[in-house]
Amino acid sequence: MVERSDPLHLYGALHMWDVRARSVLSGAQLHGSDALLEFFAGVITSEPEADVTARLRTQFDPQIVLDAENQLRKIGELQASIDFGDAFNTPPKSPVESVMNLLALERHFDRMAGFERHLRRIADQVFDLVDIAANEVLGFQLSDAVRFADLHSQALQSIWESVSHDIAESHAPLSREADDAERMQWLFTDILMFVLDAAAPLVTPDHNGPIAEALGLGSASFENLISALATPLGSQQIQDLHSDNSVRNHPILQTSSGDWMWCRPVDFVHCIFDWAFETCQRHPRLLQKFDKARQSTAERLPADVLAEVFGEDRLHVNVTYPDKESDAEADIVVCLPGANLIVECKGGRITAAARRGAPKRVEKHAEEMITKAADQNLRTAAAIRAGATLNDSKGRVLPVQTDDLNLAVICTFDRIDPFNTYLGHPQNDSLKDRSWTVTLADLLLIADVLPDPSEFFAYIRRRVEMVRADSHRVIVEADALGAWCQDRFNSSKPVIPGGFTLIDKTSDLINDYFTIPPDYIADEDVPRPQSGVPLEILGALGRLLNRNDPEWVKRTEQGFSIHPSEWRIFNRRLALAVNPAMVTGRTARKHLAQAQRGFIVAGMLPVKINVDAPVEGSEGFLIVEPAPTDSNSDTDGTAPGLVDS
Repeated sequence: MVERSDPLHLYGALHMWDVRARSVLSGAQLHGSDALLEFFAGVITSEPEADVTARLRTQFDPQIVLDAENQLRKIGELQASIDFGDAFNTPPKSPVESVMNLLALERHFDRMAGFERHLRRIADQVFDLVDIAANEVLGFQLSDAVRFADLHSQALQSIWESVSHDIAESHAPLSREADDAERMQWLFTDILMFVLDAAAPLVTPDHNGPIAEALGLGSASFENLISALATPLGSQQIQDLHSDNSVRNHPILQTSSGDWMWCRPVDFVHCIFDWAFETCQRHPRLLQKFDKARQSTAERLPADVLAEVFGEDRLHVNVTYPDKESDAEADIVVCLPGANLIVECKGGRITAAARRGAPKRVEKHAEEMITKAADQNLRTAAAIRAGATLNDSKGRVLPVQTDDLNLAVICTFDRIDPFNTYLGHPQNDSLKDRSWTVTLADLLLIADVLPDPSEFFAYIRRRVEMVRADSHRVIVEADALGAWCQDRFNSSKPVIPGGFTLIDKTSDLINDYFTIPPDYIADEDVPRPQSGVPLEILGALGRLLNRNDPEWVKRTEQGFSIHPSEWRIFNRRLALAVNPAMVTGRTARKHLAQAQRGFIVAGMLPVKINVDAPVEGSEGFLIVEPAPTDSNSDTDGTAPGLVDS
């Protein structure tokens, strides 16, 4: 197919086919398509450059686009069946072997490092610390690559819109009398016209000047930037999906004459840190500065996020305590009434060899980034239980109690989902002391979706409980977050009776909200993911937290154990209390009386709605008062009050 076409035009058309597919298919249906296109680019850059350039701008049969897409999909399906079999059907000898199997699956198909807004926030912090030095050494700032990607994305978007307009003007509309075969033919013609005409162009050097000017770069700096982003034609020897492929981190295809092509600059953010590492690697001092910037961001940004959720007063960084170990220090401790979040931050890089699943490299990273961090978390929790005095970097004594619930978290800079799935044990290999491992981008995602401190805490607690019970396997954290928001994992079932539960279904709830542009769907907005707990309950729990009530942990657990659909009775009774005009019948009066006396939501959370409480506008507000649950009460029956409105 490569030999019967203009390879670069075909590559661009396949990307546009993928763009169209993304607009109508789910994330699960398209999983791995970007990796397969990367493989195709690897094949092109493995051809002799003269063979590729000799066929540039030649006409070819559009059917080749369909054939190539079909062939890539078959390759992906065959490789996926092998990888999934190794990962989930073959009994592993150890957790590290399980990690290696998942690393192979990730290497072949997963190119997503997180969602764009979270990755950009991380990149902004890292590059801000290293840009000046990079400009002195490289002739451009690392952040210039992000701005270039944005600018070229806008240019490609303009091409797509223009082509769509031209096709709408020129392609005769489908007849109402058309049969199924004619409809299918019309649809494929329309798609092929778009993917061929809207494919990313091959940019010649004479167009570099205006782009450089728009970026505020000199011509030499811009040429250096393109070279740093490019994989030259004829520079590789790609044979299969297992091969290291330069296109993964250097997505521009470039000829020796300086022509270049960048098909998907919008995806550059997913490889941005690996690209920056490889770009700095030839300059030891610059690389050292880049690594320090990564480490600094790995420690500072989680603290910033946790402060945004829980407040500065509850956040303690660089916590020290007396211990026989010389490194008796915790990166972050968040002190809550009856509970503490203990967080170790790791900015180390996962090497290419480890990504390939090299056993010794995987074991080394597992020891340095996960096991040691889990040991540190365990020591900190033990110090709290022993009644040790903990001090933070500001000299404050942490207000911890020996019987606090301690939730251990490891936050890594790099995305290493296989490590998160299987590792996290300290050296004593105790499940009950296991830490939950989460990548920095996912921590930002969780805080984005669950900004309220009670819901954020409830999710973290549930994830820590899951890894300590070894009850679930989570392939991608966003999918777990979506499943929790939708039904608290109730729809997830064990792979086999008595076995673990695999969370591997792509969460459209999360994926759509963070990937579909706001202006893409004209008829309706993509709904924001939510925890499903009423705002009045969140406010009530928040007031418990604000006054450091020891009941907060218990009530939070009760509230977030309730299925989102089971808040209907509470919402109806709240509406009656807030709008007395609705109380017109005997049943309504009965429900209002129950709301005033107190009742238990879904058999878990005791609430009381006080109609005599002050009212803000037309809505009541809730005041939480701890009260024992009436064990004789039925679900949603009368109980002593917890929540007053």
